[in-house]
Amino acid sequence: MGSRYLFSRLSSCSSSVLAVLAPSPTFTGSRACAYKMTTHLSAMKPPNVLILQEDSEVTTSSKRESQHSRFIPLKEALSSCLNQQRYVVYPLSLEDVVKTPWSANCSLLFVPSGVRVGGVCDPIVSYVRAGGTLLSMQGELNKQLGFEFQGIPLATERCLLENVRVLPNVRSVVAGSEFAPSETATSSSETVTSSSDRCDYITFRAPSVQVGPVATSDVIGSSGSPERTLDPEIVSRENLAVFHHEETAESCPHSTATGHITNSSNSAAMEQQAPPCFQKVVFRSGGLALLSYVDLLPAIHEESDISKLVQLKRDTEVRIDFLRAVLCGAGLECSSYKVPGITHTYLVCSEKNHSRFCSLVDKVQENGIIKGSEMDIRLIEADFAQGTPVDPLPQPEPNQLCVFLRPAQWQLHGASFDFEGYFRHLRTAHLGRTVLYTPVISSTQTVFSGNVPFCSSLTSELGVTCVAGQQTQGKGRHGNFWISPLGSMMFSTCLKFHPRSRLFRRMPLLQHIVALAVVSGIRTISGYEDIPVHIKWPNDIYYKDRVKLGGILVSCFSCGADTTLTAVVGCGVNISNEHPTMSVNDCIRIHNLDSASHRSPLPPLSIEETLALTFNQLELYLGKYEARELEAIEDVYYKYWLHSGAKVKLASRQNEEVTILGINEYGYLRVQCANGQELSLQPDGNSFDIMKGLIVMK
Repeated sequence: MGSRYLFSRLSSCSSSVLAVLAPSPTFTGSRACAYKMTTHLSAMKPPNVLILQEDSEVTTSSKRESQHSRFIPLKEALSSCLNQQRYVVYPLSLEDVVKTPWSANCSLLFVPSGVRVGGVCDPIVSYVRAGGTLLSMQGELNKQLGFEFQGIPLATERCLLENVRVLPNVRSVVAGSEFAPSETATSSSETVTSSSDRCDYITFRAPSVQVGPVATSDVIGSSGSPERTLDPEIVSRENLAVFHHEETAESCPHSTATGHITNSSNSAAMEQQAPPCFQKVVFRSGGLALLSYVDLLPAIHEESDISKLVQLKRDTEVRIDFLRAVLCGAGLECSSYKVPGITHTYLVCSEKNHSRFCSLVDKVQENGIIKGSEMDIRLIEADFAQGTPVDPLPQPEPNQLCVFLRPAQWQLHGASFDFEGYFRHLRTAHLGRTVLYTPVISSTQTVFSGNVPFCSSLTSELGVTCVAGQQTQGKGRHGNFWISPLGSMMFSTCLKFHPRSRLFRRMPLLQHIVALAVVSGIRTISGYEDIPVHIKWPNDIYYKDRVKLGGILVSCFSCGADTTLTAVVGCGVNISNEHPTMSVNDCIRIHNLDSASHRSPLPPLSIEETLALTFNQLELYLGKYEARELEAIEDVYYKYWLHSGAKVKLASRQNEEVTILGINEYGYLRVQCANGQELSLQPDGNSFDIMKGLIVMK
């Protein structure tokens, strides 16, 4: 029975958002460029978008299924609004709100209707007051964040039977056009007399959250009417949408209420007399709360009324357009980016390795297909140098890799990868010598870990590596995702370790050696020694201690009676891409600007050169470790890592402050307590928040 270990993490980086409190200094020439770039860096937003969910530890399987089915459509809706090369969407449990340092990595927190926020209201409110951005469709939370009409908090659930009208300030340029409701959607309850009077609308379900008594700070004014004591932290409040008509709770079925969002030419008068249903609240810190008393993303699959279901489905696109406009107006990056389609894969290697590869995989293929648990591999043996002999040409899918064993030169030239340059820089005996290249793939890691027969058939001497131009479902530890745009170096490679190997019993150390290979591959180039690219324990690549540039994922398994341990090493590093944070070439540009007065600028690095240099260093350090274990590599490892002598706090020990000493023979973090006691922290059980100097047990 095989065993499986996940040792490393591809999580999003943490960065601070700095408010400008004083006039900007004036620079000219190259110093102006340097100031502009470092200012952009300091204001860089992390890429996480979090959706609040009920706790994962629930009592019934039906509840778990309900949570999963609810998260997926919410994730898809938000992803369709946002730039998918800039953000990644994760669930956030109620428990994690209290126990994990989520807020530093969060660009947007979305609280959907139906989530019982209970005791987590306070940390969410604190997140917004500290500068965070919140989208809430939860009534109780909205009250705490100051959702009000004419100075009075909206305290009751609204039943929406007529129209909700969108005010002009929600109009925002989205993908080159302004938001406007669909012209095909017209209310059957209205008599349209002219096109100018026409009332377009979209439908939604009123939130089903029960709102308790209002915690209010109302006072009685001199006129005897209630007056709202304004929160001093709130600097502005805008109504983005308002109720057109309001019905009493007795006149509408609470759980199935629907409503409409419409355009209006008389929005000023409407705003004065109609209560808001969607409000934007801006805090002094820069925090932003987008508060809605309507559910723009209703659980359509839970609707049993056929007429309402048809209406909800019909207006889905318009609801998403409205939400996109709101998010864009809140400063998030929205785009019409479409996830690219999966492409064919090309085998590129020497003739000797080609023969060995075909001979090995022939033992596990059946009718040209190698079946896997997550991905099938289809081998296409035709010689494409003679044209396109296969008709119809097999099409790749997210769970099927179509490999051209003999691609033509014209196919390789169109692949946007410089194979000649890559092999020119490669100095290894084995690693990286057999390349499976694909412009777009779901995940390079799945090629090996999702097809055990294929992976088991390979040998380390063959050096099979899967390289991608883009990934649509890049993988990280514990189900995390890795944003994988063009310009990133993305690969997975398959390594085999015999029981006699020194690393066989110390596999957690492998991720450290891979991280060392990436960093040293860059910093051993002549002239690049001072580029501030570092190792963050256990498996991340960082610019200084501020921005994550990449990460490593290692998964291991053994099969049946085979005593060999297979390690699938995945790596993603930003080389030239502008998003989601910054890249290695950004680091080089900043370095060039800082040293412009006394040296010629360093050229940017290519993905091909960096990949080859990484394999050169990885083969070197694997060989050194097998010869003399950790002693052979620890000096150079500590040269490039961030943590020697650093003071950090252990959340598992009441935030006790400890001093980092190094790593042990397994790659565990060695720390020393104030009383001299030494502890070892395993990488898979702890998360290191470098920005807060905090290590949290998972």
